[in-house]
Amino acid sequence: MVSFDGFEDAVMFRGTRAGEPVLIYDYDKCLQVLIARDGMEYEDAVEHMEFNVVSMYVGAQTPIFIRGEPDEE
Repeated sequence: MVSFDGFEDAVMFRGTRAGEPVLIYDYDKCLQVLIARDGMEYEDAVEHMEFNVVSMYVGAQTPIFIRGEPDEE
């Protein structure tokens, strides 16, 4: 299972993808970690998450990130 150092408090659940275990992170809590730990501004934290974390794919064990926004389908 792939995990991201420093985001332990942002783990919401453990799940599976294609039969592989994955961690499911709260995206907004990850932002809070970057703001508190690294002193980032909100916009910089979002940019960092999108470019360096969320877009990373390391196979079936790549973590999932959930945002607290309602599904509008």
